[in-house]
Amino acid sequence: MRSFLSLVVILLVAGITFAEQSVEFDDWTVHYSVIPSTFISKEIAEKHKIVRGKDRAVCNISVVDPDGNSYEAKVSGGFKNLMGQDLKLNFKTIKESEAVYFLASFKFTEGEKLKFEIEVEFEEHEETVKFEQEVYSRLDDTN
Repeated sequence: MRSFLSLVVILLVAGITFAEQSVEFDDWTVHYSVIPSTFISKEIAEKHKIVRGKDRAVCNISVVDPDGNSYEAKVSGGFKNLMGQDLKLNFKTIKESEAVYFLASFKFTEGEKLKFEIEVEFEEHEETVKFEQEVYSRLDDTN
């Protein structure tokens, strides 16, 4: 339970700090954010097999159904870097209590602007979430 609360707090703070965003499809909401992997504690990263490092970030996706409940969707996709390379993200489903998150760790170059394209399947819907994000490492990484 403690690790669940820690993960929720980290993702909420990271979402606020890094402008967690969302997009709505009918009554469904898809939340997305990208954070430095070093924002996640070593203990939580180990538990969920998330690779941490100054050159790594985490893409976080969550889906909320029309009743406001977390929903276990199918999530896939990737991003394009400045050189035009398409890189695939391998999302891991994290279920703790009633929350469901989809997390993918990836390498980046400091200050790089990435173009994400994430496919989300839920019930009868298949939608694509597109967004751009510049990624930076956490400068005070002492953990």
